[in-house]
Amino acid sequence: MGNGIEMVIPVDPYQIVSGLVRIGLIRREIAEALGITEDQLTNLIYRDEKLAGIFKHASQEPNFQVEQALFRRAIGYRYKEVKKKLGKPVEVTIKEFAPDTGAAIFWLKNRDPDRWRDHVDIGISFRDKMHLGHQATALGFAKNITPQKGDGD
Repeated sequence: MGNGIEMVIPVDPYQIVSGLVRIGLIRREIAEALGITEDQLTNLIYRDEKLAGIFKHASQEPNFQVEQALFRRAIGYRYKEVKKKLGKPVEVTIKEFAPDTGAAIFWLKNRDPDRWRDHVDIGISFRDKMHLGHQATALGFAKNITPQKGDGD
């Protein structure tokens, strides 16, 4: 500094990592910001419980915010838009976003996948397959058998 006073600000690496996680950076980006490789960061996370806890807990807040935003889009919402002149509000308009079916489908598929996934798994046992195969075979034979003249007429 120009006045001859030197200031040293202690840097807490845990606070730095926590801040980077909270703003939504992924491991690769955090490693790059710290000047290490992603593998080195992963190794540190496995060895340091405090660091692992930061990754676990600090990411919950942005995840919650995104979840809430997605939910609002899915069900629709209203908000106030304030127009200002010279820093003072002059007009307040209530705007409305209609529900977004894409957001609703995404929400439902992730929150209740057993009910809302695109496909349904149907479990068919070997016994069921054999039974269906026998029925199909019997129907096929029945269709191909035509009564001949003189067969009991």
